[in-house]
Amino acid sequence: MDFTDINDTAGVKALLEQLRASQVWQKTVNPADPTSVSTTSTSTPNAVTPTLRGPGVSTSKSADADSEMPIISSSSSSQPLPVIPPSTSAVTTVAGAPMVPSVASLLSQLKSSQWTSPASAPSSESAPSTSSTPNVRSSRGSYPQSSIPGSTSSRPVELKHPPPPSQSTNLSQPLATIAAPDEDARFVTFQQALPRLTQLASNPEFITAVARLRDEQKELERQLWEERCEIRRKHEEKVKVARTKANMIGAELSKHEVDTFNDAFRRATQKFDTERMLLAWDALMEKQQTALEALGVPTMFRTSSKESYDKQKKVVQVLEGLIG
Repeated sequence: MDFTDINDTAGVKALLEQLRASQVWQKTVNPADPTSVSTTSTSTPNAVTPTLRGPGVSTSKSADADSEMPIISSSSSSQPLPVIPPSTSAVTTVAGAPMVPSVASLLSQLKSSQWTSPASAPSSESAPSTSSTPNVRSSRGSYPQSSIPGSTSSRPVELKHPPPPSQSTNLSQPLATIAAPDEDARFVTFQQALPRLTQLASNPEFITAVARLRDEQKELERQLWEERCEIRRKHEEKVKVARTKANMIGAELSKHEVDTFNDAFRRATQKFDTERMLLAWDALMEKQQTALEALGVPTMFRTSSKESYDKQKKVVQVLEGLIG
């Protein structure tokens, strides 16, 4: 270990232990009665009193100082302390005596140095301490935590496992570009559907598909009309046979017979409308809604809502006008 290197952890720790175990340190931490200090000052007028200037500045003599700062000598600890060169630290010079480091100069080096733990990376942005000269008579607990080697408060936090990069920006872009035209097209307004209808009307395949649906509707209407006409024709045949029988005997159809024929015809047509025509028409409407939705026509989907159905009727009328 090197006692002269301020960045040597083991050397600094050993030096601090020697300072704490020395008698001079005990006298500094627990000063004696002021009367004894003044007596010592008067008894030794020629003693050298160092003036602390911080690291890198040598001290000078002062014969008329009010108090005396003790100088660390080789007899104050169990083993001699190494001499710190003047180029790297502050020393106290005494005429005729070797250069030895003082307590204030060592503590000033510890406080002003940028200590970096070996386990952590050095910080290039940390500025040197500009605090004033430390008070030698302060207690042990008054030293800054960051100036003590191994202090956990001065170590930067190291992340062994850095967090993975955020993927929110990468995922938001595909989600924003994925559109659901089928779902959105169901509930657009009539004005919003017009540009899409114009675009669809220019597609020949779309025109062919719509024409096929229109032909199927015309075929169903013709078939239902024929079935209804067949019911009427049967009713007229029954009335004609009844009149012929009445004319053969020289009579006319009574009011009761006429009402009976009319009621029978009314019941037959109502049954046809309810059980045949309306069911077939509803099935055709659902088929057309599904087919037009598959073709991409806006507002088209299977529904029984009157509001949606009215909007679909307007769209179909526009399609008929565009296709012709």
